Amino acid sequence: MIATLYFIWAGGNDFLFNNTITPVQIVNSLAISIKALLDTGAKNLLVFNEAPIQALPIISLYHQSTYFASFTQAGNNALNATFASFQQNYPQASIYMFDLHALITNVMANNPPIFTSTVDACWTIKITTRALQGRAGQGYKNFYRAGCRVRKS
Repeated sequence: MIATLYFIWAGGNDFLFNNTITPVQIVNSLAISIKALLDTGAKNLLVFNEAPIQALPIISLYHQSTYFASFTQAGNNALNATFASFQQNYPQASIYMFDLHALITNVMANNPPIFTSTVDACWTIKITTRALQGRAGQGYKNFYRAGCRVRKS
């Protein structure tokens, strides 16, 4: 028997670039997609919460780390509540939460020697190839759509 594991991590761009949306709206939108997967028979899901966005180097340009910290926390709190609801309503599925926020916070708090700056670039190699492509002439947008179809197992 073949089992599919669905990795779900979304909302980061909404958290960063859409100042008209609330954390609850972002999580509700994500919940609709998770519910669709579960309703079509998905059995194994790994959901990632949001990383501490305030720790991203670009956020230092906005001078709003407190705002982004509270926004992310509100989103993760909403996701935790939604996650618990899914676990209760879909007992036949294995649904797990990966606490990316705690992992990154822990790494940053312990100052590992591999992370010496949160401001300077850590990667200087220029990449000239595309990682994601659709069919010839269709571009990234169509590749994304094709990759997001929900299929019944």
